[in-house]
Amino acid sequence: MTYKTILLVVGISQLEDDLRAAADLCASEGAHLSVLVSKIATLPPMGDLAAISAA
Repeated sequence: MTYKTILLVVGISQLEDDLRAAADLCASEGAHLSVLVSKIATLPPMGDLAAISAA
């Protein structure tokens, strides 16, 4: 099967190894490589929730 475009979705920790493998695959197939690097953000600190809910 011939690939035209490969989308690689990676996190910050495994970026280098996965990127190298995808780049090698794209080079051998003559395909384009699109990379989306993502990281899940932590929730912001809320402080004292009792003070927020008091009317």
